[in-house]
Amino acid sequence: MIETAIAAQEFGRFLVPTPHFESAFFSARLIAAAGSDQQRASWLPGIADGSLVVVPAWYEAGGGDDLATINLALASKCDGFSLTGRKLFVAHATVADLACAPARDPDGAGAHVLASVDARAPGIRITAEPNLASAPLSIGQAPFVDMPVPPVSGKAMAAGGERSEAFR
Repeated sequence: MIETAIAAQEFGRFLVPTPHFESAFFSARLIAAAGSDQQRASWLPGIADGSLVVVPAWYEAGGGDDLATINLALASKCDGFSLTGRKLFVAHATVADLACAPARDPDGAGAHVLASVDARAPGIRITAEPNLASAPLSIGQAPFVDMPVPPVSGKAMAAGGERSEAFR
């Protein structure tokens, strides 16, 4: 943890426009806590060496980051699942490889899943929002329109994930 604090201090000293906090700290800890063994093995090394940028796509219109107001819907399809909804204020959205987005679980009232979405996949159109930051610090929105999410062992997470009790 001390290494993270030192890196953050130096990034702040020079106003470095990097997704370090969102990817290496927030998303990495989220994947470590709620991700499957396959996700942890696949994504954490890339986050650690900087070759993979993962950002949280948390906020929605009308509810901010409150799980009770999440509208992004995961729906069962005959060949897997799909996501429909919109995430707002996604930091570093235009440079992200993956986005972690909470969604309503189709199998349980009030339950949620954490969808890990390929930010360049068909069905997602990340757009930068006007702001005062430079391009690498872009804030974007991520609308999902019936975006396919492949099944993995009958469970609903894109890019090889599984349901996690840590996020219910």
